[in-house]
Amino acid sequence: MEIKQIFLVLSDKGGTGKSIFSRGLADYIVRNNKQNETLMVDGDGEVGQLLQFYREYGVISAQIIDQEKRDQFINILESEKKFIIVDLPAASISHL
Repeated sequence: MEIKQIFLVLSDKGGTGKSIFSRGLADYIVRNNKQNETLMVDGDGEVGQLLQFYREYGVISAQIIDQEKRDQFINILESEKKFIIVDLPAASISHL
């Protein structure tokens, strides 16, 4: 069984650079042709930076703050991808 690595990009508050850091990771993945082994997840829904700029590379949306949609976030763990990168919205730590 191969070990899966999950990278959560999060902070207690907004404006700390989470999205720009996530975009840097996404850019690295695309430039190095690693998108086939990486699942990129945007936790900000349709307004998220990863979805806006990297949707064509398979970025998906999964929300953790909305209790009714939280299963989307849990379902990413079932991915067969080796790496999972999740850009979470501000103050999402309390929902984990």
